[in-house]
Amino acid sequence: MSPIAPRKRPRLPRACTLALSVSAALALVACDAPTDAQPTSDSTEDITASATPQATWAPPEPVDLRDPDALPMHPTDVGQPTLYPRCHELFEPEGSPRAWPLDRDEADATLFGCEPEAALTLSDPPMRLVAYSLPRPADSRATDLRLVAYNNAGELLWHRRIDRQQQGDNFTANFRGSFLTRVDQKFICAGTRWQGGTQALCARQDSGEVIFEGTMNFWSGIDMLGVGPALVGADINGLTLRYPFTGVEMRHRAFGARGGRTAFYASSPTHVFFVPADGEPVLSAWNLQTLEIDWQLPLPAKPQSNSGQSFPSLDLLVFKIDDTLYALNTGDGTQKLAMTVGVDNPSLATTEDALIVLVRRSDAPPLLTILDPQRGVATRAALAPRGALAVGTDGPRILTRSVRALREVTLKTPAPRANSDD
Repeated sequence: MSPIAPRKRPRLPRACTLALSVSAALALVACDAPTDAQPTSDSTEDITASATPQATWAPPEPVDLRDPDALPMHPTDVGQPTLYPRCHELFEPEGSPRAWPLDRDEADATLFGCEPEAALTLSDPPMRLVAYSLPRPADSRATDLRLVAYNNAGELLWHRRIDRQQQGDNFTANFRGSFLTRVDQKFICAGTRWQGGTQALCARQDSGEVIFEGTMNFWSGIDMLGVGPALVGADINGLTLRYPFTGVEMRHRAFGARGGRTAFYASSPTHVFFVPADGEPVLSAWNLQTLEIDWQLPLPAKPQSNSGQSFPSLDLLVFKIDDTLYALNTGDGTQKLAMTVGVDNPSLATTEDALIVLVRRSDAPPLLTILDPQRGVATRAALAPRGALAVGTDGPRILTRSVRALREVTLKTPAPRANSDD
């Protein structure tokens, strides 16, 4: 067992106190069991163009990521496929969690291969947390979720099992994703978003003592986020701030428009991005500290509801309208990239300064393209291994994953053309 080396990752902003409209809400957050707290709800306010900065829709010319002839193609070196076991086989081969089992230099690649439902790395204190599904019982289609915490030396700190058997045979139909976040710099919250509710377990970061476990009766369009002293989600009407001790709502900030499954939601550590299900397709960037809109962007059409991804290291929000991906600056809504991808919903990853897009094609190998969002251009592209379904990175390394196998892809410098001028 090798110790965990600190890795350079985008640091989440330090948690600050939310500006709550009722001062008593802040005092109640510090209590271990605020059972009698009542949520406050902000009245819907009309956000006018004069009150909120309005971005202009003016994307750059789209780059066709389906056509090799339109891209700066490079030859590749493709590594041998590496087969990874499931995460529970890695972390608890004998049925119970043990010390950090992954090699220091291959930890991120191994996690990309085994696909945990959620993972989180902290710098203060240095910790690594992983949430992965456990084997399915013989009499159920539901899997439980294991949450495991390790210190910087790779020692097992604590672990908890989140029971999801209540979903029974509807597990796959109701599953919308799992989350793992830190609240108030001292609590770890993990759980699963379902079609009919949001299940969570919150524990003390240092000891693993459970302070809340249950299903909150609201549908969330985003993975739950720790913001200051609150666990934050986005329901069909607005932002919902929850006590980590009880799951009870402490405050609700209305969107002023209807959300739900046909609306567009995406999130970053600092914002929730929302386009309503009805009416004009206007993208609003809700600031999670102020609970106000930082900017709005009228769109030509509504984005696909499940297409939003944010990449904090590049300050990018990516979503799909029709057959095109758009990458926006999260600070002001400026459009940085437009990428034609067709019917595919591509796999996305980032390096320190680039966006990587893997477009899967039915009649040819997948195309891997590296784009510079600052210049709005594709800098390199290559054919990916056949069967590649997802792309990931480990520092500068580019990895592709098929059903179970992982391969490293290295883009080489093209050979000089014959008879080219010096």
